[in-house]
Amino acid sequence: MTLDEARDSIRKHVVYSAVPGDEEEGVIDSVGRKYVYVRYVRGHQPVATLPENLTLMRGGSLSEHIRLGVEEDLLRAVLEAVCVRDGISLESAVMPGESARNYELAVRLGIGHVFGLEQEDRDA
Repeated sequence: MTLDEARDSIRKHVVYSAVPGDEEEGVIDSVGRKYVYVRYVRGHQPVATLPENLTLMRGGSLSEHIRLGVEEDLLRAVLEAVCVRDGISLESAVMPGESARNYELAVRLGIGHVFGLEQEDRDA
């Protein structure tokens, strides 16, 4: 995806994939000069994302079993609280200076399976 395509796709569903097999769904919130700001299904707030790592979802619907809203806000609050309690950084290892995505925090806590991550992903 390009920045121009992203600008034409605000509020549409996208799939983030920087690594084959590691995908995350979200909605384009806004577009800056370098990044597309995406609210990921398992995220707390829009995250700066390189446009070339995004693909517009055809059909436009997110996974049936996952919804944006209060549940994700609560999940994020719990993940952050446990990380703070355990002295685990909330900063993204992928995008320094940005907040880590929920699945990244879950992996750090050793509960990546909650997000459907395979055992080898949890051990990394």
